[in-house]
Amino acid sequence: QSIQELALPHAGSKIGDRVTLSVGVATLMPSDTRSMEKFIKAADEALYLAKTRGRNRVEQAGADPDEPDALEQEA
Repeated sequence: QSIQELALPHAGSKIGDRVTLSVGVATLMPSDTRSMEKFIKAADEALYLAKTRGRNRVEQAGADPDEPDALEQEA
């Protein structure tokens, strides 16, 4: 919300005229079957899910590091 309130111009964007922030979040309990690559992949997928669902929001990856879930919060 703080970024949005700054109303920073984004002249080069084809999506909108102001800067917004989309974030993908993941957490991971270390184990023998969960790798750093899966962790990064989960956060990355959550980020693109946030952009797909309308940008300017936060999406959290699900319990399965390969599947972002529908937990969402408006930014």
